[in-house]
Amino acid sequence: MTGSILIALINNAVLMFAMGLLFDMVNADTSKRKQTSIGFFLGIIGIAVMLNPLQFTSEIIFDTRSVLLSISGLFFGPFPTVIAMFLTSAFRIFQGGIGQWTGLAVIVTSGTIGILWRHFRNRKIKDISAPELYFMGIVVHIAMLIWMLTLPGNTAFNVLYSISLPVLLIYPIATVIFGHLLVNREKHIKIKKELLLSEQHLSQLLTVSPCVIYTLNPFNFELTWVSPNIYAFTGYTSKEALKPNWWKYHIHPDDKPQIIDNTPKIINEGNLTRQYRFLKKDSSFMWIQDEAQILLDENNQPAKIIGALTNINDLKETEEERTRLHHQLIESQKIESVGRLAGGIAHDFNNVLTVILNYSELALLDLNSPDELKEYLNEIKNAGQRSAEITNQLLAFSRKQTIAPKTLNLNNTIEQSLKMLQRLIGENIKLEWIAGAHIYSVKLDPSQLNQMLANLCVNARDAIDDTGKVTIKTENVSIDENDCQNNHELIAGDFVLLTVSDSGSGMDSETLENIFEPFYTTKEVGKGTGLGMATVYGIVRQNKGFIRVYSKIGAGTTFKIYLPKDNSKAEEEPMPDTLWENVPQGNGETILLVEDELALLDATSKILERLGYKVLTAKTPNQAVDLAASYEYNIDLLVTDIIMPEINGKELSEKIIKIFPGIKILFMSGYTANVIAPHGVLEKNVNFIQKPFSSSSLGIKIRAVLDM
Repeated sequence: MTGSILIALINNAVLMFAMGLLFDMVNADTSKRKQTSIGFFLGIIGIAVMLNPLQFTSEIIFDTRSVLLSISGLFFGPFPTVIAMFLTSAFRIFQGGIGQWTGLAVIVTSGTIGILWRHFRNRKIKDISAPELYFMGIVVHIAMLIWMLTLPGNTAFNVLYSISLPVLLIYPIATVIFGHLLVNREKHIKIKKELLLSEQHLSQLLTVSPCVIYTLNPFNFELTWVSPNIYAFTGYTSKEALKPNWWKYHIHPDDKPQIIDNTPKIINEGNLTRQYRFLKKDSSFMWIQDEAQILLDENNQPAKIIGALTNINDLKETEEERTRLHHQLIESQKIESVGRLAGGIAHDFNNVLTVILNYSELALLDLNSPDELKEYLNEIKNAGQRSAEITNQLLAFSRKQTIAPKTLNLNNTIEQSLKMLQRLIGENIKLEWIAGAHIYSVKLDPSQLNQMLANLCVNARDAIDDTGKVTIKTENVSIDENDCQNNHELIAGDFVLLTVSDSGSGMDSETLENIFEPFYTTKEVGKGTGLGMATVYGIVRQNKGFIRVYSKIGAGTTFKIYLPKDNSKAEEEPMPDTLWENVPQGNGETILLVEDELALLDATSKILERLGYKVLTAKTPNQAVDLAASYEYNIDLLVTDIIMPEINGKELSEKIIKIFPGIKILFMSGYTANVIAPHGVLEKNVNFIQKPFSSSSLGIKIRAVLDM
């Protein structure tokens, strides 16, 4: 009978497990509102197993309700367990027989043991182990066997003899298995709650997030999902955004080619960051930063692309405003420096003008002495050339145009700026210039070099209380890899080292640490912009060099600027003025000269006639047109100023060409390039001569234009 009892008990346990799985599927929620339904469901399971019991006698049955109720008490607590106990007890009474009261006792005992076990475990059942479940199963079913002693007469002995071993073998194991099912159920419920909570948090985050999250198909790069906050971002709903090619159609036309072409690169590169303008539903464009990353599957193949869109409109506007203010401050700094130069330039011009006036008077007094007259006139000419040099230096320093790096010999360029720098620092400070021998060429815009030197010299001047010295020095240096290992600031290669040092007050460690920070200044309000050293640093880095600073309080400051060697040949300096005897002569060609400054018109006309040209002069453009229209012979060359009243030189040349289609044109002007460029003169193959010019340079230029 033991074998049949085992099989019957196993079948009954299997039925309980099947009903338990069904219960797990339909009762995943354990909230209080579900407690009643859980109790009823467990009661129904108990009744189901009682309908298919081990029939020991016609009035005594065995089934797994004890397992069910003890596990119910352990996992679900008193309320649903009492409901299940009530239903199973009612059904057992309905079944009747001599074993009904013993059965009722087993029902109450099993459920109570489970409830008490839960209580003493302080409801911490999610981590209950299999050995503990087995032990509880032993306790419950030993209690059940003890209740068998309440059966009448020999029935109790026969039951215990036949059923004890199968019960103690099957029921504790059933308790472990059924308990494990509910442990997994508890874990599943916990994970589900955490997942739901996480999804709620994610949804809330995406709602308030400044970023729109999206996923792309890695094969056709179409959107497959986009976070709901895209509506607040662009005015489009998630549904609208998932339409084919939606995002491609909304990229700014100027940005679209680059963005579309670059997107496939993410497959090989793994990630991609772009900035572009995106069309919103209200037809306005916004700047966004698009950051995307490829996700791979278990076979290391592209699974999806996930990305984030960030609104950077404010950042772009801030950058533009910062750039605008930076340029304004740079120009203000130039104006400030030009203001400092004004006194020195006025001093130099007064000296030069005094020379011109005095020698002019001497020349007039000694007209009958050719040798002395020639000497006086040469001095006047030299004074005029010095005046031109001062003007050119000032214009070069204060110019406002695009940076144009050139291959330079630093020594030559610095020497041309020494007078300007001396004026900046004042006569009380000695400017010492130490030119290195055979220095390398460097690639640098001359105005940037002037700007660096001006900032460094002004800072040096401000650091010197009364008298002192500023030293500018150049030399060649080479830095190897070993030097770089010892100092990470260095860069290997060949450099020209430009050193600017002063004998001033020096800097403390805090100032030295922040020296290149924009707007950082130790000067009083109104004494400086705080951009001088930042400008120097920016210029050096822009030209692929680096800079180091050494300073101590009371020991002066030294700036060492390393500019990389350029292997190109340095651009040739302007040739010195040619002697009059070597200027090519004219062959009787006719020149129409147009200049609104009468003194210059007269002087230039006399020079051209002396060179052998026939000269027609006009002081206004309209007078020049009338003269050309009435002239019976051919005019070979038009020499005209650019900026004049009535019309400009370019427009005048177009009118003259209609009268003389083969005429050649030479423009002249004393204005800087940025002033005359809008007038269409500085185009390729246009002939131009900059004022002031000497008679010899004018003669050479005219001959070159006529011979073209």
